[in-house]
Amino acid sequence: SESQYWPFEKLRNDQLTKTRNFLLYAKHHSQYYRELFSRLGFEPEEMHSFSYMERLPILDKITLRQNMAAIISDETQKMGVLWSHTSGTTGLGLKFPESLESLQREFAFRIHAYSWGGVQWKKRWAWCAGHPVAFYDRKTPPFWVHDFANNWLLMSSYHLSKQNLPHYIEKLAKFKPELLAGYPSSLYLLARANSEMGKKVSLK
Repeated sequence: SESQYWPFEKLRNDQLTKTRNFLLYAKHHSQYYRELFSRLGFEPEEMHSFSYMERLPILDKITLRQNMAAIISDETQKMGVLWSHTSGTTGLGLKFPESLESLQREFAFRIHAYSWGGVQWKKRWAWCAGHPVAFYDRKTPPFWVHDFANNWLLMSSYHLSKQNLPHYIEKLAKFKPELLAGYPSSLYLLARANSEMGKKVSLK
């Protein structure tokens, strides 16, 4: 993307324009935000700096969960959305719609960001997060699956017990990933176990 080379001022103006357009969309297609903007006298058209947004309340998970139907776009059905969910590590999980376009954009961003660190697409990557790749009561490995299409190792974060960590390290050492990503807490446990086992896993 050429925007990564833009000077700060041009990049900031582009961010402001896209944020304004997003808020305008919310005004016209979200019942919740249309009513909120009206109540607060907030007009996206008048937003000429990010400080204008300070009058808006922060959207927390409780409010989102209680008002999901009114918050999401009235164009949700024709977008062909997929319903995703969070694992609920900070409390109750959250289920929400994502458009195919948003998923593609997020994935493209990740691939591009990894390339800055010299990690290339289609190389061996390992992920340790809330992947439902093993039954919750499983006591013995495998606690992972190999995605052959993308050359990824998808590892469950739910089975990172003290007795299971050596199995994870042995699998990672055998798989030899260039990238290991996932929940920070999971990566910490894996890094500590790897150190205790003589640093068998070496990443790019």
